Amino acid sequence: MVGATLAAALDILRSLWSCIVVYNAVTIILSLNSGVLVTAWSIIVTGAFVEGVLLDPGQLARAAADVAYDKKASDVLLLDIRDLTTIADYFVICNGNNSRQIQAIADAIDEELKKQGARMFNREGVAETGWLLLDFGDVIVHIFGSKERDYYRLESLWNEAKTVVYLQ
Repeated sequence: MVGATLAAALDILRSLWSCIVVYNAVTIILSLNSGVLVTAWSIIVTGAFVEGVLLDPGQLARAAADVAYDKKASDVLLLDIRDLTTIADYFVICNGNNSRQIQAIADAIDEELKKQGARMFNREGVAETGWLLLDFGDVIVHIFGSKERDYYRLESLWNEAKTVVYLQ
């Protein structure tokens, strides 16, 4: 009975798998007709699916860092935080010299990552305050003004993270 139920659940999951378009977490709970919990199976889908292709969060993070650097952001830092937290896999942290540049960096990163199939889940802050956050699920981009970056010191808060890229 349990084996048949599990096989049926797997068939349903396989049929849904190709429909997943964005970062997602799916939990399947199987139970007997009597309501007794048999097993719980969690599947964490990391990355994003675009026409059946899994996008690599590391590649998206590198693309975000490259775009920031191309837009003349300073102190571009890519941190691998996979071993430290489940909120994301990578942080991209960079500086803009003024609110117009901060906005331009954010817009360019959003545009490039959309081209690659990523979806921005949330955008926090405004350029005029000296801080913008772009949340792409497994990749979170922080764009600061110089004073704001010194104040928040994310590098020291996440000092155990691996530095993947640092561009001055």
